[in-house]
Amino acid sequence: MKIIKKAVCLIMTVAVLLSFPVSCSSGNFAMKIGDRVISADRYKAAAASIKSQFLTSNNLEDTDDLWSKYIDESYSSTVQEYLDSMIQSYLITYNLYSIHFDELGLTLDEDTIAEIEQTMEGYINQYGSREELDKSLQEQGFSYDDFEQQYYDEAKKKAVIMYYFGPDSTEDPVSNDDLRAYYEEYYTKVKHIFLSTKDDEDNDLSNDEKAKIGQKAQEIYDKAIAGEDYEKLLDEYNEDPGMASNPNGYVFSKDDTSYTTIFHDTAFDMSVGEIRLIQSNLGFHIMKKYPFTDDDIFSPDTEVLLLENMMSEETSKILDDLKERIGVEYNNTVLEELSVVNIDIQSGQQNDSLITDELKEQLGVDTETEQE
Repeated sequence: MKIIKKAVCLIMTVAVLLSFPVSCSSGNFAMKIGDRVISADRYKAAAASIKSQFLTSNNLEDTDDLWSKYIDESYSSTVQEYLDSMIQSYLITYNLYSIHFDELGLTLDEDTIAEIEQTMEGYINQYGSREELDKSLQEQGFSYDDFEQQYYDEAKKKAVIMYYFGPDSTEDPVSNDDLRAYYEEYYTKVKHIFLSTKDDEDNDLSNDEKAKIGQKAQEIYDKAIAGEDYEKLLDEYNEDPGMASNPNGYVFSKDDTSYTTIFHDTAFDMSVGEIRLIQSNLGFHIMKKYPFTDDDIFSPDTEVLLLENMMSEETSKILDDLKERIGVEYNNTVLEELSVVNIDIQSGQQNDSLITDELKEQLGVDTETEQE
């Protein structure tokens, strides 16, 4: 049986770690990356959050049977082994980037620092005071400085990637044309006029009701094909609230599993400007494919993510060389204790307000696109 997996992107911040109260009986370290120590408490917090997101995004139940299944037909690893490895890779990767940032003598610009400070101020306001935020962090084995440092580590990672591959790089710059070509090959951008065939309780409507909705969808499609303004038709007929928060369209990659198969595959099969009518198990979709703009591709966060993916072999070699040079020590006794199969997340309540939009997008959590 193949487990449908949503890859847990390594580009996260520690914001998710506030979602669960954590403690660990051993109190020992989990890993050491060079001279950096990952405490057992900190590791458990990351593991609990990533486990929760993995289950949620794949609509899976936390059962003994799940963790012993193989992640795919290659039988190379079980779900438990896969997720444990992903958690460790996440923690190692972030620390390696931060260490290499210092080695390269890089600095963060004033705007980046100001943005981090604003983010931290936002958390203080959310908790009511610095004291309340400190209290919450301390209950989970963190200090305020630990928490803030994760945002600096994220910024340092981006800086290292831009140092090697950005347009101003003196190492191995990627041209804008190459970046655009990569984006257009692996990503798509669509809007849709969605007509649901579910009732308010998410039950299927009758066949007669579906037929009427299908006829209405065909009429809208015919209007669009005849040249009527698609945007006006969308404003008039669309029933997907997600389009309001994604006015420029849904942008997603070939690896994204947040969408129903027919919606996903159609979005990549279409040509720019093309309009199609499809039916999924959720309803009817009058889809239109849109071209990418420079803002889609060359915004700071998107550009860094694309460069990291596009140059994955090169970035992996840089990190592997650093990892071999400084060393990584694993406390296997603690790591076995803190395997995802042993972590109970039922007592913790997910606080979505502490999850970054980037993480939501990567995990497919709390996004309107889940209904497509």
